[in-house]
Amino acid sequence: MGQDGIPPDQRQGTLWNYYLALSIGASDRVRLDSASYTTAFRIKGAEDALEAVRQSIPLGLSTSYNLGSADVYPCTSGKVNAGMYMLEKWGGITPNESAFLCDDDNDMELAALVGKVYVPCITADSVAEAVKARPDKFIVSGYPSVFATEKLLETIIRSQLCR
Repeated sequence: MGQDGIPPDQRQGTLWNYYLALSIGASDRVRLDSASYTTAFRIKGAEDALEAVRQSIPLGLSTSYNLGSADVYPCTSGKVNAGMYMLEKWGGITPNESAFLCDDDNDMELAALVGKVYVPCITADSVAEAVKARPDKFIVSGYPSVFATEKLLETIIRSQLCR
């Protein structure tokens, strides 16, 4: 069953001990969100309060910004680790031979490793800065709404068919 059916304040391990410590000492400037998370939790609040919490993170945990919040998770998880695992699993593909479809702060670490990055729309200053710094690497859709992702997927498929 794992920890899925257990309330967050009763879960075991470094992540959930930190969650409990934060929930006990949480100020009105920080809100913890564990709804539908089993391997991470989200901290919402003022940017300076989020940064203060990130500075106190225990060994073995990591954080990244996503949608204006800080996600907290074990160092062994996260998008970069998952991406590197997938590259290795699929036969030793190098990061430079891979592509990534992304749109927010928490994607930029993995985006830095891959060869091409496809962005449906600019959702964060960090994404805009990365696109500006590496226009050869980042491809921004330019289409509105859900069509942006669809058009980028078509672009990726066409690029592979024309090899």
